[in-house]
Amino acid sequence: MQQGDYDITDAVFTWEREGWSAQLRFNNISDERGITYEDTSDFDTAWGRNSSIVIRPRNFAFSLRHYF
Repeated sequence: MQQGDYDITDAVFTWEREGWSAQLRFNNISDERGITYEDTSDFDTAWGRNSSIVIRPRNFAFSLRHYF
């Protein structure tokens, strides 16, 4: 299997102060698509099926923590 080149860009912004921590995370900002790994040994290869690990689409996460 051949595919074109792709670049993945992630960004993380963190704020910490007096026992508090906040983090904003952006993953795959440019929303690139690609297969990072393909395995033909775990499915029935006679039918042409296989397992592919695909780059997740653009997403974001926010966390807020307090340390005791």
